[in-house]
Amino acid sequence: MEKKKLLYLFAWCGGLEDNWALEEAIHGLGGWIDCFPKAELKGVVYGVGATDVGDIKGMPAVAQAYQMGHEI
Repeated sequence: MEKKKLLYLFAWCGGLEDNWALEEAIHGLGGWIDCFPKAELKGVVYGVGATDVGDIKGMPAVAQAYQMGHEI
């Protein structure tokens, strides 16, 4: 039996204080992933509030993405 392909997403939305827009994008991605029975969305990290280069430095989402990648 072939293993599932595990997918991870680091989604960032600039200028927002919540992740409602990201939820919609991830919902759409989920529909695409459903077309591939051997694919599974295993993890998502949400980031908000970055609009310029370097804005994400020190934000919690960066540490979360690093930790998620470390656990793969």
